[in-house]
Amino acid sequence: MVDAALLLGVDVMTPHWEMTLGEQRVMEIVNGDFKGKVSFVAQNIKTADFGDSVFNPYVMKVQNGIQVAIIGQAFPYTTIANPRYFTPD
Repeated sequence: MVDAALLLGVDVMTPHWEMTLGEQRVMEIVNGDFKGKVSFVAQNIKTADFGDSVFNPYVMKVQNGIQVAIIGQAFPYTTIANPRYFTPD
């Protein structure tokens, strides 16, 4: 997934099944592989303890001379569509 996104030139991404890789691996990808290359946005991923946002909810881009907001909406059923130990936090 990481290599494909980078090879394809993806510059904005919102998570789906990537969240089943576990919190540590996802953050390694976001803060390592994607840093400065891919904006990882998700307005609906919050911390389990205080409900704080984990990722930026959106990113602003200029596309064909027009400024647009790209809002990240992650797959909302990850925690119930997979074993809970995949996403404990």
